[in-house]
Order: sequence, then structure tokens, then C-alpha cells
Amino acid sequence: MKRLAEADPARLRAELSPRDLAMLTDTVAVTRIGTDSLAQNARPRTAWADLDIRFLPSTDPAELLGWVRSAIADPSVKVEVVFQGVPGPASPRSGLYGVIRRVLADRFPAAAIVSDVGPALSENRVLRVHGILTYGLTPFRVNYYDQAGVHGLSERIRLDWFDEGVETMKGIVRAWATGP
Repeated sequence: MKRLAEADPARLRAELSPRDLAMLTDTVAVTRIGTDSLAQNARPRTAWADLDIRFLPSTDPAELLGWVRSAIADPSVKVEVVFQGVPGPASPRSGLYGVIRRVLADRFPAAAIVSDVGPALSENRVLRVHGILTYGLTPFRVNYYDQAGVHGLSERIRLDWFDEGVETMKGIVRAWATGP
């Protein structure tokens, strides 16, 4: 995949879903823009933009920040890092991982229970840095269309799937709390 990314990045962008592309490339997205003015017809004194920048483990954050500054190419624009997550190693498989697999397999016998790597940010990284065992888990079924709305204005999930997810989490907690 790296060869395709280097040889024909336009083709890669055209052929991959945004989620898959975000797992193979650094991403920069403008998430908010604003000014100090409350009036539509007044020129603001200051303006700002928030960028959500996510990069691959092989990317040097300082180098990427330098690229952002050079792309802006205006020394009067201040670029400031507001939040930078500290990556932590994934939690090793444990008894809790086994409980999660068992409960999911019991509730959804036909489903393949597998680990997933995704482009999203998780609070797990903060806990893992302190040695706390954590796993990301989405206990809810989500269809393709609803997944596209995650963190959007129309974020939603079917009520019956939500109820099913709550019961799944209750089963995991109960099995972990009462296990050997």
C-alpha cells in the first residue's frame, strides 16, 4: 500500500473510504473557524481555526507542525498546539479480554470477534500510560450510514440496538465482577 501511496496518491484517495485512508495517511482537518466579531457586517480584529491533525506513528509531530506553518506561510499567524495525546501501548490480552470475547460470542454467535484498528482517538491512551488495562469496545450494532454520523449533527443509533448494547455491557461487567 505504501508504494501506491507514493506512486499515485490521487488514486489512493479515490479508491479508499475516508476511514481506510485515515489509517494509512496523516490527516489534517479544519474542524472549527471563528472570529472575535459578533456582527456579520463588521471586519473582525482576529480570526482563528481549529485543526484536527492525526498522524501515523512513523510521523514526527514537530515535522508535521513545521509543514502546517509552511503551508500557512504567514509569520503573523500564530500556530499553537492545544492538545497532543501521548500514545501508549495497546493493553495485552488478559482475563478481561477473554470475558469480553466470551460475552460477545454468547450474545452474537454468528459474529467474528476480532480486534480492530481504527483512526479514532480514545481515552484509553491516557489510562494505558498509567498502567491501567483498557480495551475499546463498541457494544452497539451500527450500520454503515449511522457510522458516518458519529460525532456529527445527526449522530444516532437505533433504539433497539442501543438497548442491546446496554445489555451487552451489563453482561460484560457482571461476568467480570463475578468471575474467578
